[in-house]
Amino acid sequence: MVGHLVQALALAVAGSAMPPLQSVSLWENPVLSARLIYDSPASLTDENLFTVVFDNQSGAPIQIDQAFLQLDADRFDAVSGKLISTGGVAGGVLYIGTLKPGVTQVRGDVCAAANGGLDLPPKSGYSIEMIVHCDARLKDRRIFQTSDQGAKFHLDWVYPSADEIRTAKVRLRHLLENPQHTYEHANQLNAVMVIPEVTAAFTADELLAALGKRTDSIDGRNLVAWMIERQYPSNPTVVAYYLDRLTAGDRNALTDIEGGSLWNKAWIQPIAANFERTGESDFLRVLGFHRKDWVNDTQMTAQLSAALLRFRPLLSKKPSELSRNQLYEWGQATREAAIVSNRSIIPVLSPALDDKRAVSPPLTQQFIPSEIRDRRVCDWAAMAILTILDGSPNEVYKRAGVTLNDKNAESHSAELDRVVEMTKARLR
Repeated sequence: MVGHLVQALALAVAGSAMPPLQSVSLWENPVLSARLIYDSPASLTDENLFTVVFDNQSGAPIQIDQAFLQLDADRFDAVSGKLISTGGVAGGVLYIGTLKPGVTQVRGDVCAAANGGLDLPPKSGYSIEMIVHCDARLKDRRIFQTSDQGAKFHLDWVYPSADEIRTAKVRLRHLLENPQHTYEHANQLNAVMVIPEVTAAFTADELLAALGKRTDSIDGRNLVAWMIERQYPSNPTVVAYYLDRLTAGDRNALTDIEGGSLWNKAWIQPIAANFERTGESDFLRVLGFHRKDWVNDTQMTAQLSAALLRFRPLLSKKPSELSRNQLYEWGQATREAAIVSNRSIIPVLSPALDDKRAVSPPLTQQFIPSEIRDRRVCDWAAMAILTILDGSPNEVYKRAGVTLNDKNAESHSAELDRVVEMTKARLR
């Protein structure tokens, strides 16, 4: 969640702090001190689980360029004491602005995200050891912060009670019916939607109505889609809704179904038709996640192949004629050719098996995917051809001695040379 700094800032309320139920010191200083107040035991339904209290004792306003908060946790089963998980809960910008003399309570997206970050415990609950790191960087370059070890405290994280679940149902209904384009809204959704007894109260029609009011992850569209995926993946109303939206080329609907289990074969045709019409890679990428459902349909692959060659004219050119930047685009297009997997593309790709030039990203490319580094023209061609022939290059990679690391092969030219030669042998 970056790029929306104004929305990421906290709501700060100046005044006298209410006596905290429990608190832990973040740092003590005659100029500026900070404490974290919290409640324990607590559950996902607690709306204000954490609050940071700044105490400006300087007698003058203090300009904070940025205050940052990081919450981490070691979760243990409350009964057995077994360690369940360890890691981050929430972190980010807590506050930017002016602290008046006295006490200022600060809550915001970081604190609001902590509920969902702690996740739903089992009925027996979690016993959690929290670790907090916080710093405040002042305009005059002074820095106040927790120790390197962080501030630590114990939190009993319990399963919501029946009364809390009833209250959470009311809250979720209000959130679903009244979307807000803020991270706070999404965090509130995230906290209660993981409670099965809460989301079970909502019908497919209600969730689809809530989905239609949203556009992205800031207003929680992805969270509503997840609820639909979890509860109603095969519901006829859901299938019909997405068939209509995908036929219309709705990008939000396409994002909803990308890579998840919310899927129906009836959606293949409209997604394919959109790729054939626009050539936009997003449509083909989603089809790639469900390749097994259509890759044996020769008419489908022929239509997709024709569209690919029409919209990716570099594929039909000799790699030796392409510039450095064009080679990168060509390499990306071979990945799409592998998704389409129509054998008519193999003669287009096979001449590249003799080209050992490296395919490098453009100099303007700031993020370089690991699978791009050191891969050659012939390697891209071999990978695509083997995928078309076998569904995956993995078996040939293994026989050639290439070490597989997740989806990427470590680049060792001798082993990859064997892959290229084995691919050529398959085509003779």
